[in-house]
Amino acid sequence: MALLTMIVGPMASGKTTLCKVLLGEVPLSEGQVILASSLRRIGFCDQNPFLANETIKHNIVGFSPFNQGRYSEVIEATLLTVDLLALPQGDETKVGSNGITLSGGQKQRVSMARALYLETEFYLFDDTLSGLDADTEEQVFRRVFGPNGLIKRRGATAVLCTHSIRHLPSADQIIALADGSIVEQGSLDDLMANQKYVHGLGVKVQTPEQRSLASFGIAVKSENSTTESLLLAKAPPETDIQSENELAAKRHGDRKVYKHYYRSIGFWPAFFFTVFALVYGFFYSFQSVWITLWSTGTSADPPAHRNAFYLGLFATFQVLGLLSLYAVVRVVMSWIIGLSGSALHKAALQTVVNAPLRFFTTTDTGVIINHFSQDMTIIDGDLPFALVNTAIDIAMCLGMAAVIATNFYLRTSRQLRLLDLEAKSPLYTHFLDTMKGIATFRAFGWVDEGLLKNFKLLDDSQRPAYLLAMIQRWLSFTLDTLVAVLATVVIILSTQLSSSTAFTGASLITLMTFGGVLSSLVRQYAGLEVSLGAINRLKTFSEKVKPEQQPGEDIIPDESWPQRGEIHIRGVSASYSSLKLAIKDLRITIHVGEKVAICGRSGSGKSSTILLLLHLLEPIPSTAENIDIDGVPLSRIDRAILRQRIIAIPQESVFLPDGSSFKSNLDPSGVSFGMECQEVLETVGLWSFVTERGGLAAGMVPDTFSQGQKQLFSLARAILRRRVRSREVGTEKNGGILLLDEVSSSVDIDTDRAMHECIKSEFQGYTIVMAP
Repeated sequence: MALLTMIVGPMASGKTTLCKVLLGEVPLSEGQVILASSLRRIGFCDQNPFLANETIKHNIVGFSPFNQGRYSEVIEATLLTVDLLALPQGDETKVGSNGITLSGGQKQRVSMARALYLETEFYLFDDTLSGLDADTEEQVFRRVFGPNGLIKRRGATAVLCTHSIRHLPSADQIIALADGSIVEQGSLDDLMANQKYVHGLGVKVQTPEQRSLASFGIAVKSENSTTESLLLAKAPPETDIQSENELAAKRHGDRKVYKHYYRSIGFWPAFFFTVFALVYGFFYSFQSVWITLWSTGTSADPPAHRNAFYLGLFATFQVLGLLSLYAVVRVVMSWIIGLSGSALHKAALQTVVNAPLRFFTTTDTGVIINHFSQDMTIIDGDLPFALVNTAIDIAMCLGMAAVIATNFYLRTSRQLRLLDLEAKSPLYTHFLDTMKGIATFRAFGWVDEGLLKNFKLLDDSQRPAYLLAMIQRWLSFTLDTLVAVLATVVIILSTQLSSSTAFTGASLITLMTFGGVLSSLVRQYAGLEVSLGAINRLKTFSEKVKPEQQPGEDIIPDESWPQRGEIHIRGVSASYSSLKLAIKDLRITIHVGEKVAICGRSGSGKSSTILLLLHLLEPIPSTAENIDIDGVPLSRIDRAILRQRIIAIPQESVFLPDGSSFKSNLDPSGVSFGMECQEVLETVGLWSFVTERGGLAAGMVPDTFSQGQKQLFSLARAILRRRVRSREVGTEKNGGILLLDEVSSSVDIDTDRAMHECIKSEFQGYTIVMAP
C-alpha cells in the first residue's frame, strides 16, 4: 500500500536523527526498529547530497543494472531534462568532487533521482526539497510524491522529512517532533483538530519567493541561462591529456627537479651532506688499498712496519668512516628533512589556497589529497633514505666501473614508480567518496559492490609495484652474471700473468662486493629518482595551477569601502570552465541600501551571481571590466581585500576541523572579544546550545549540529564581522554589502522568520543581495 509519511518539527527536533535510526546508522539506547525482511535496499536521499566525481548518469544508476525506461522516468520526475540538455555532455558530464559543478538544487535532484532509480518499496528523503525554488519544488513534489506521482504509481512507501509546511495536505500521515520526541501523529485533519503544533503552523501555500520579497522589497528575475544558446562552443569531454614534455619527463626524468629540491634545502646543508658522503666513500674504498699495503709491507724482508702500525691505522680509518656516515645521516635527518618538507608543503599549500575556483571544478579531490599525503610521505620518509643510500653508494663506487644496465633499468623503473604513485589517486578518491556517502552505500545495499570496486582499484594500484619487483630481479641477475664473468677473467689472467698475489686477492675481494654495491647503487638511484618524482609532481602542480590573483588587481580601497554598496553589472558573462556559460549577459543595477532577491529555477545562476560579486567566478575576458562596486572596477580590486570587506553567507556552511573551539569557528581571524561572540550567539539563539557544550573555549564538533543550526552559526559569523567592522571603522550599521545564498533553506518557518528579522535589524543600512 502506497503511503506518504511527512515528518515535521522545529530546528534540531530530531528529524535527521530519526532518518539515521531507520537506516541503522545511529546506535539505539533502548527499543528496536523493525523493517520488513523484503526491505534490503532503501532509496535514501540525504540532507547533504552525496555525489561522486563521476558522470551524472553514473551517479544516478550507481551499481544498479541500467534500465533505460526507469532511467528516463526518474529524469522526468526530478525535472533534470532541461538541465541535461544544457550541459555540454548531457548526462555524461562529470559533476566534480562532491558535485561542485552543479547548483545546490541540481545536486539535490540528482540525489533524488538516484534514490528513485533504486528498485525498492521504501524511500527515505531527508529535507531534499530545501534547495529548490518554489516552482521547481512544486513540480518535483507533484511528480514524485503527488497522488499520481512516481512513488504512488509504484505502490511504495515514502518518508519525507521537511521544513516546508505547504505540502502537508498531500501527506497520508504526519509525525510532529519536538526535542527528540513525537508530540503528535496522524492525518492532517486530525492534527488540525487537535489544536496543537501542526495547527499552530498555519498550513497554507506560500512560496519562499513571496515570503522573501515581503521582507526585502525588490526582486530581480534571473533567466535560466542554461536553456539559452551558449556563447562558447561546445567542447569534447575534458580528458587528462599529458603533454609531450610530461611524457618525456616520465621516460628520462626532469633534471630541473634536482635544482628545485636543492633550493628547498639550501646551500650549507647540501654542502655538508656532499662533503661527508665523499669522506665516507673515501674511507670505505681505501680499506682495500690499505689491506694490500699491509700485506705487501709485512711480507717484505725486513717488514716496513709492525702489524700494530697497520692495524692501528686501519682501525682509525674505520672509525673515521663511521663518523662520516653518522654525519651524513645526521645532516639529512636533523636538517634536510625539516627544511625540504616544510618548504615544499608550504609551496603546495599556497598553490591550493591561491588556486582559482575553476581549478576545483575540474580537479579530482583524490589528486589533491595524493599530493599532500603520498607525495609528502615520500618526501619526508623515502626520499631522505634514498638520498643517503645513493650518495653513499656513489661514493663507494667511485673508481670501480661505470654503471651497467642503467639505461635499461632506470628508464623502465622510473616510469613504473611514477605509475605506482599516480595509480593511487583513484583509490584515494574512492576512499573519500565512501566515507562521505557511507549511509547511502549501506541504505542502497551497495556495500558488496563498493568492496569489489575497492579491490579492483587496489589491484590496479599494485600492478606497477609488481612489475617493478620483476625488473629488480632482472637487474640483480644481470649484475650477478656480469660479476661472475669478470671474476672468471681475473682468475684466468692471474694464472697466466705474473702479478702480485696481494693485488690479485684485493681485486677478487673488491670484485665480490662490486656486484652488490653496483646493484644497490642502481636501485637506490632509481629510488632517489622516484622520490624526486614526488617533488616533480608538486613542482608541476605549483607551476600548472596559476593563482587566481591576476596582474593589475592591486587597488586597495579606503577602509570605509564599500560604504554605499552600489553595484553595477553591465552585460557580464561568466563560466566555470570553457564548456558552458553559467551566466550570460547579466545586467543588474543595485542602488544604495537596496534589498534585492535574485529569483530563478534551480541551476539558473543565482549562486553564480553571488560568486561573481566575490570574484570567485571569473567573467569571460571581454566582460571582465563591466562590474563596479561604489565606482571601483571589480577587476582591479585586490581579491583578498574584496572578500574581507564584503560579508557573505555561503550555501554550505564551512567549519574548522573537529576539536577547534567555538570561538575559533565563529571568528577564525581572532579579531573579536569573547563578549562580542557571546552577544551574537545570543542574537541568533545559539548561546544556550554552546554553553551546554562547555562555552566558547570548548571544542566544537560540527556533526553534532543540525543543518539549521549550522546556518544560524553562519549568520552569527556574518553579524560578528559586521559588528567588528563597525567598531574598527567607526560606523554604525550603515554602509556595506551583504550576500546571502540560501541562508535559511534548512530551518523551520519560525526560525526563518526570526533570521530575516535579525538580518533586517543588524544590516539595516546595508545593500543586501539574496539568492533564496
